Amino acid sequence: MLGQLHDPDLHLLRLFVTVVEAGGFSAAQGVLGLSQPTISQRMAQLETRLGYRLCSRGNGGFRLTDKGELLLEAARGLLLNIELFRQQANGVAGRLLGTVRVGMAENQDAAVSLRLASAISRFRGREEAVQLELISAPPAELERLLLEQRLDFAISYFPATRRRLTTSLCSRSASGCTAARGMRCSMRPR
Repeated sequence: MLGQLHDPDLHLLRLFVTVVEAGGFSAAQGVLGLSQPTISQRMAQLETRLGYRLCSRGNGGFRLTDKGELLLEAARGLLLNIELFRQQANGVAGRLLGTVRVGMAENQDAAVSLRLASAISRFRGREEAVQLELISAPPAELERLLLEQRLDFAISYFPATRRRLTTSLCSRSASGCTAARGMRCSMRPR
């Protein structure tokens, strides 16, 4: 069991979360830029360090154990809190720092795309140390990424019947485009 948490442990926990989010060792190779044997070796290191098995892999595919499920939730919380701490500590210095992940529906209305480009340009003019990740995907995929807290915002056509997201109108056009903000406290289905 982990008595103390060190930087190598954080790297292993990040690797674990990435493997799970990718759907297994093979799928994580491209995301991590590591070979499958290296990923397997590092997962074994984490399991040894923890003293229990995190997942089963083989003919039945990749599957988390019950303890793996619990660790996944704890690791995501830890990594989120580390990121929040980093942002707060840098905010004390008077500068925004971090990554904002914005999803945008494929085949978005040109007027919405122009407004987004203008907003990004104005934000960049502030010279903050924030990286923007723009992701294009179908609305259902954007909603899934928001609910998994892998996006901070999404600009799309979300049906009004969906109550799992906090939405606000971003355009007064007849298209009714809404921007859904993935708020961390309300990201889980109600």
